[in-house]
Amino acid sequence: MIFRDHVDAFIASEKSVEGHARPERNQKNDGWNLLWLISTGGLVTAHRVMITTLDGMPHEFVIMVQYWWPPLSREIPIARLMVRPPDEPHPNRPPLPPGIQEYQVSGSRYYRWTYNRMHFKPNAEGLPYAQPLPARLIDFANAIRFMCGDCGINLAGAQVPDYPQSGRLF
Repeated sequence: MIFRDHVDAFIASEKSVEGHARPERNQKNDGWNLLWLISTGGLVTAHRVMITTLDGMPHEFVIMVQYWWPPLSREIPIARLMVRPPDEPHPNRPPLPPGIQEYQVSGSRYYRWTYNRMHFKPNAEGLPYAQPLPARLIDFANAIRFMCGDCGINLAGAQVPDYPQSGRLF
């Protein structure tokens, strides 16, 4: 079974996160990483939801669903939602997969597994294809709910965090 097949099975499975996301100070940008381990079949896995915030920038954050891939001994992002300034571009290179219409997306965007599946390589950096993020999903809590829902992650037992303010969590 290849990486894509493992991720497809993971996306199709029943998954959940529970409780609070575990906070860690982000050493790169002085913001926070909020981590939730994902459970499947009632067992906690090494797969996770990772939310990265930027200290002092309440309108910029990244949410990723990361799949633990043993052959590379690391987490690999399989979906990513980025809330960014409107002038920050991302190129979608041809040929565009079905569902992607724009060659460049500016500002906030979402990298969905189904759009990236056929072009994704686990040892490459990043997901190649993004779509614009609807304005209603730029809200921190809405973005978390959307991302988890789109990846089939149940949040019923989870406490969705507020955006961490400068110097504090929740």
